[in-house]
Amino acid sequence: MDGRAAHFTDQDDLAEAPWPPLTEIATNADEVFLPTLLTADKFEHLWTTPSLQLCGELAGK
Repeated sequence: MDGRAAHFTDQDDLAEAPWPPLTEIATNADEVFLPTLLTADKFEHLWTTPSLQLCGELAGK
């Protein structure tokens, strides 16, 4: 890296192929995680204060 920052505007910018819809990921038996949409505030809270309890609450468990 040369120190420059990049700005990504499309959801596919960081992937080699488009991501499938969350419903398709959630029904894939090979996946080991539960896809969940988060607000920026909830993501920031989880990022700065990781909590398995909060993750469970967000996943509806």
